[in-house]
Amino acid sequence: MGASRGDADPRRSRRCRPDRRTGTGRDSPEEREQHLETVIDNLPGYVYRHTHEQGYPLVFVKGDAESVTGYTTAELEDEVGLAEEVIHPADRDDIWEQVLEALEQTGQFDLTYRIERKDGTVQWIRDQGQILTDPVTGAEVVDGFITQAKQPPEDA
Repeated sequence: MGASRGDADPRRSRRCRPDRRTGTGRDSPEEREQHLETVIDNLPGYVYRHTHEQGYPLVFVKGDAESVTGYTTAELEDEVGLAEEVIHPADRDDIWEQVLEALEQTGQFDLTYRIERKDGTVQWIRDQGQILTDPVTGAEVVDGFITQAKQPPEDA
């Protein structure tokens, strides 16, 4: 027997469905922010924004940075400050050049490289990002997502 309209899933409220006239959700800005926080918190890594300049000055970090880097998001934002500080020292210049080249060619990058975790151990990460113009400040920024990665093969 098929479900009738009255048997709809009670977890789906009318206010969460898109408005047919505008195509937008009916959630308040606060509810949308909470939904976004929940999505980010459930990702296997973290999202970030940094200004588009050498050293990668962090604007914000959200998500599970601690499992990847050993640093909390607050520590990365307030104490580390420059994302470059966690990139393995032997890789820093090369990563900067690869990011610049990729952003110039396509506006985005997808790199695997080493970082030094807070405890000093080495962790391979996958860093995916893109350049955009901040709608509030007009500055060029890079938004991205970082997750743990396996060491790439030697011939990669």
